Parts: sequence; C-alpha cells; structure tokens
Amino acid sequence: MRIRRVSLIAAVVAVVGSFLSGPAAAVEAEAGSQVEPYIIGGRVVTTPYSFFASLQRNGRHFCGASLIAPQWLVTAKHCVQGSSGGDFSARIGSLNTGSGGELVTASRAILGENDIAVVRLSRAATSRPIRIAANTPAVGTVNKLIGHGQTCGTPGCGGASPQLREVDTTTVADSRCTASFKRGKEICFQGAPGTSACYGDSGGPSVLDGELTGATSRSGNNSRNCLDGPGIYNSVPGYRAWIDQVTGGAVTAWEATL
Repeated sequence: MRIRRVSLIAAVVAVVGSFLSGPAAAVEAEAGSQVEPYIIGGRVVTTPYSFFASLQRNGRHFCGASLIAPQWLVTAKHCVQGSSGGDFSARIGSLNTGSGGELVTASRAILGENDIAVVRLSRAATSRPIRIAANTPAVGTVNKLIGHGQTCGTPGCGGASPQLREVDTTTVADSRCTASFKRGKEICFQGAPGTSACYGDSGGPSVLDGELTGATSRSGNNSRNCLDGPGIYNSVPGYRAWIDQVTGGAVTAWEATL
C-alpha cells in the first residue's frame, strides 16, 4: 500500500514492508505517476460513498482519501509528500475512477508525523463528509476497507479495477503487526483468507458503523504479498487533536452541524 510519489520503483525496493506501496508502485510506474488502490477478494460497490475520494494526477488514480470536512481530506503521508498545491485533484463520491462524483483540485497538503496527512481542497466539496470515530476500533470489530484496483497479492500481478470495491476485515491485536507498529496511532487489521487491501490502497478509508477509523498505510509484516499477513492503517481517531489543529477546527465545526 505504501508508495512514494517521487519514485514508485524505489518505493517497492525501499519499503518492502508496505503492501500498498509495492504493487501499486509497479502499476503506477507504467504511467510514471503514482499508485492505485487495490481490494483483494472484495465486492463491487453499487451505491457511492459520498466521502470516498480518489486522488488523481492527469486523470489517473494514485491513492485513496476520505472527506472529513467540506474542504478537507485525510490520507496517507506517503501519498502526498512532495506534492504542491494544484498538482493533483480529488474525485469525490464516485463509483468509478474515470467519471462521476465531483472533481476538486487540491490547494495544499499538510504532512503530520508517521504516515498521516491532510489535504486542503481549493473549494468546499458538495459531497457529504464522514464523521471521525471517537476511538480506535477495538480488537474483534469488523471494519470495511474501501478502494480501487488490483485483485491479486503480488507486485505487478494484475491491473487495477476502475470500479470501487470494498471488503470486511477484523481488528486484531497490535502484536500481530510486526512492521514497526506504533501503538495508539495505528490499527492492525487481518482479513479472512483470500481478502486484503493491497498496493495503492494507500490513504483509503477503514469504516466502522458509518464512521471513519483509519487511513491505509502499509503491510503489517513486511511481506510484498498482500495476502501473507495483516495490514497497518493510521488510526484517524489517534490523530484527531492534530487534525483539529491544522484544519483550524474545521472538522469539529462540521461535525457540530450533524
């Protein structure tokens, strides 16, 4: 899942532990751009998620994100590191990477610690944001992962699907994720056999009871095969104080209207 914009091929080598970066990097290398999100063993989404955003350059998807206030997205830091205002856009609330929803240009990206980032849009989106969960999901809870793309686990094994897909996964003990796991700031997820988020799903959401719990980060055990082990997501609730600070309270202000 984890991929750096500046060098996708290098990311595959340097971030072997990231199941979102490896494969995605291989796919994006063909276009000389970024990443695509991959859901393995999932199902096609038939009703759009108003908050889901496909981050795109030149019409090509490279990462996922979630709309958390009308003018703000949360995503993975490695998706937007090195980006400048206006060099990418977000297609929000669509079932397809190439059409539908609304396309809004990003004005800037603000990078946090570890692998979290927020993106300010050039204008307020008309799509409905998602509320951030109050707490990191407890062990044993089933979350929904959402994204586009490759449906096999190894780098370069297949192309990305333009259709939005989703899959259920379970929160497992932190100890199951051995790839420099950060307690309190990250979530360890393990899907049923044959299911997973994968390369390029970076930045995309995990959702529990209609609320945002996570943003895809990387492999949980440094494997290049997405199906070999758990996955690590940034805990969006764990970064709530930072998000409120850098957005000037925009997220809290929007949630107060609900």
